[in-house]
Amino acid sequence: MPHLLMNPSQTRVHGFSVCNDPFNPNRLLGIVDTDSGMLIPLEMSGSTAYLESRVPIALELSECNHIVLTSDAEWDPSKFPYRIG
Repeated sequence: MPHLLMNPSQTRVHGFSVCNDPFNPNRLLGIVDTDSGMLIPLEMSGSTAYLESRVPIALELSECNHIVLTSDAEWDPSKFPYRIG
């Protein structure tokens, strides 16, 4: 998966806390599942925060936990009351 664009605001509305600001000393750079507290760390390349990803193999799809970061629903930020941060 050479390119996958994920909107941090859409991820926040879907129930995750996203810190993609490397200059925020009070938070870890990453995505946190607000229910479980699990942290998915982000990497930095210049000014871009990113998550290294790849297509899972069949065994991983059948045996590993799945984490859904966004929704299949149409994304219209003007219709969602969301808080960035």
